[in-house]
Amino acid sequence: MFRKYIVLAVLFFSLPTLAADAESRMRLLQQLDMLDELEFQEQVDEARECIAARSFRCAERSIHAADDLSVNKEQETEVSLLRRSLSNERIVLRREEQEERQRRLARIERREQRERDEERRKKEKWQEIARLQQEELNRPSTSAAASLYQALDRVNASVPSIEETSANLQQQINRTNREYAQAKRNREAEERAYQAEQSQAQARIEQQRRDRARQEQARIEQQRIDRARQQQAQEREADFARQVALAKQRKQEQEKQPEKYQLVVESLAFCWEHDTKKDHWRCRGPGHNKSLANDATSLFEPGLLQQARLAGCLNASDNYKQAWKYDDKSGYVMHCQKALAESDADLAKDYGMPGYIRVKRKIYKCSYPIQNNCAVYMQGAGDVANRQIVQ
Repeated sequence: MFRKYIVLAVLFFSLPTLAADAESRMRLLQQLDMLDELEFQEQVDEARECIAARSFRCAERSIHAADDLSVNKEQETEVSLLRRSLSNERIVLRREEQEERQRRLARIERREQRERDEERRKKEKWQEIARLQQEELNRPSTSAAASLYQALDRVNASVPSIEETSANLQQQINRTNREYAQAKRNREAEERAYQAEQSQAQARIEQQRRDRARQEQARIEQQRIDRARQQQAQEREADFARQVALAKQRKQEQEKQPEKYQLVVESLAFCWEHDTKKDHWRCRGPGHNKSLANDATSLFEPGLLQQARLAGCLNASDNYKQAWKYDDKSGYVMHCQKALAESDADLAKDYGMPGYIRVKRKIYKCSYPIQNNCAVYMQGAGDVANRQIVQ
């Protein structure tokens, strides 16, 4: 169970490397499928062990977990076979318990039958004595009476007294009770020993599972490292090949004909602070309309850089700003570190910024006629026309 969370954590931290392209994402999905299959097999093995040990709750829990992890027909069939095996084992256990109960009832029945037979024999002997006595009474002879008394003595000698019979029966009952109590104690001791053995077996299974999880984690981690190194090597080779091809293409294009490009100045933003609220700013930048009517962010809010970025100066930085005052507004001119687009508001023009601020602007070299792929062309030379087409 713990293997899944460990491997998921490893995969999560390696996601930026693995998800570089479609092939890496497919490998990630395959690893997750393999993880689910391993987890499913663990649950199946545990269910089989629990069924063999007749720990039915453990088996039901493992079968339920395996059912949740099954994703194909083969795994569903295996779960069905496990359920059938569990049901059969329960039937076998009930049959064994029923047979044991029947054997116990048979023993009790045989003991009761012996007691009934003994009572019947005693009754027959007493009836024989009574018959002999009656016959002798019917004979007037003295010798016959003596014979009768001798016969009675022999019968009396051979037949135990009622007290002896009762005592023997009580001894048998006591002996049976003692045997039953001893058998019960033996069963309880066996049950305790069985439970202890099951606990030890379960502990061994858990330890084996943890060992397998650690081994699997180490194996997957090593595979991830190997794949990452291989992918990095491939990416370096591919990047080098791309650079070589790009350099070759640029050289060929330069040899064919010179291309047009445009030089564009850097965009600016102006932010001014509230008169009484310290560090509360409003800004107007490239993102606003060219008309001064829509001249700034709506409210004074904390955070100079945050307000400048809301005004369209996305790359605003404390390292690229100049203190300046426009009318009664004291603040900073923020250098946005991007080329001024045709749709951007031109703050240098709108506010009539002086040359010492304009000259600090960078010059960007951009493609023509569509302005993109802009790169810094010159540093601090921005007191020129906003846009210049170069052949």
